[in-house]
Amino acid sequence: MGRLSFVDLDAGVLPARPQTAGDVVLARKGLGVAYHLASVVDDALQGVTHVIRGEDLKDAPHVQRLLQALLGLPAPAYRHHRLILGPDGKRLPSGTGRRPCGRCARRGPTPPKSAANWAFPDRRRLANGRMTQGRAARTTATLVLIAGAAAIAFAPILVRLTQTGPAAAGFWRLTLALPALAVIAARTTTTTSSLGRPGAGLPPPSTMVLVAGVFFALDLGFWHYGIALTTVADATILANLSPIVVTLAAWLMLRERPAKAFLLGLALAMAGVWAIAAAKGGGGGPNPRLGDALSAATAIWYAIYMLIVRKARADQGAWPIMLWSSAAGIPLLLAAAALLHERIVPAGPAGWLACIGLAVVHVTGQGAIAWALGRLPAATASVVILVQPVLAALLGWLLFAEPMSVQQMAGGAAALAGVALAQIAAAKAARTADAGA
Repeated sequence: MGRLSFVDLDAGVLPARPQTAGDVVLARKGLGVAYHLASVVDDALQGVTHVIRGEDLKDAPHVQRLLQALLGLPAPAYRHHRLILGPDGKRLPSGTGRRPCGRCARRGPTPPKSAANWAFPDRRRLANGRMTQGRAARTTATLVLIAGAAAIAFAPILVRLTQTGPAAAGFWRLTLALPALAVIAARTTTTTSSLGRPGAGLPPPSTMVLVAGVFFALDLGFWHYGIALTTVADATILANLSPIVVTLAAWLMLRERPAKAFLLGLALAMAGVWAIAAAKGGGGGPNPRLGDALSAATAIWYAIYMLIVRKARADQGAWPIMLWSSAAGIPLLLAAAALLHERIVPAGPAGWLACIGLAVVHVTGQGAIAWALGRLPAATASVVILVQPVLAALLGWLLFAEPMSVQQMAGGAAALAGVALAQIAAAKAARTADAGA
């Protein structure tokens, strides 16, 4: 049967551990079919895709996922909400003697008076606990995102060392990463076949994820050529406009409205990135206009990629998304390298090592970003990634002895301060949402 897992809409893809429930009663004389078996069969017969229920049943998916696999039934996604508790700290089931909501409605009390009868002695404690858990989850996601951005900061350095063309470097980055992504995705995902029979393996790629792969391939190809055709300053500034695109699109499409402090942090971070790039300067490049256009397009492609992945992460795991989006980009980059007459095969061992390094960066860095996108708003994630140019400048100083001017150091400080301000604003908005939930 292989490893089983299920989708928790709050926590992501979780491994199913039915053994923790001990011996579970499925049916009994005089009782008939018990809850777990009845729930699994009923959900399948009705075509239920999302199950929303109280947090007192948050352990039920572990047993139900096993039953679904044994019976060859599809597995829905789950979400478990908090409960209304009585003065004794226990949930309010029927038969407790308290007035049901329906009776309150028939008697005509206003909602505030009805709510007063439900007794919330521990409401503040529950809210504080929920907010603490929310802060911890956001902090973890932010740290993972920063780690991913730190890994991605090595990519421009490794591209220089691949001894291949720009699109070919992207091709090897995705191709060499594919085996590791397949192993990780297979170990963290279990599906049921379309014929209703249980089977361990990967879910088929969705159209959404394949489209994300196309835009990521465009991002890699356009960015690599942008660096080659225009100045480093222009390419860096234009390519890092993606947070602006993501913020506006997330506001309009995903209803993730940014706070004023968040926009201020975004502006400060963008100014810092501009200062770093402008200090690097560089020559005009062989074709500045084309290079600038390609770099500006890079920001759009990556913004679309992030928005698609953010939406896909609502019901899909990070690693299957990484696997299928990478696979979708491989033929596009190979075709581009061939059509542009690039050198595709690295010239020597050093080039191959750089290509392997790019694959490691892709799995660890981009994988971390995809994971965090399931737990953070798209706009917040896009701003946090702006730490990448700062880290890239530091790596250039450490590895290639590239001097850092006062302007670059000031720009780095401004970019980090802007990221911190945007993150604080996003966390404050999330705490406000938690308190009002």
